[in-house]
Amino acid sequence: MPTTSHVSHLAEKRNVTVVVRLLIDRREQLVHGEVVDMDGKAQGRFDGWRELIRTMREYLMSREY
Repeated sequence: MPTTSHVSHLAEKRNVTVVVRLLIDRREQLVHGEVVDMDGKAQGRFDGWRELIRTMREYLMSREY
């Protein structure tokens, strides 16, 4: 049986679903992409892996939980 502190720690967590659409070239290299909400609306666009991380972080920080 989980301890009370373990249960309260889990209660502070949230599952979030994020859709990431990627455009890749013939060599399977990332060209660009976008973070999309559950309604299919683009919430941020990016070019390259570093911008993907920045865009994802900005999107997640802008949400109200």
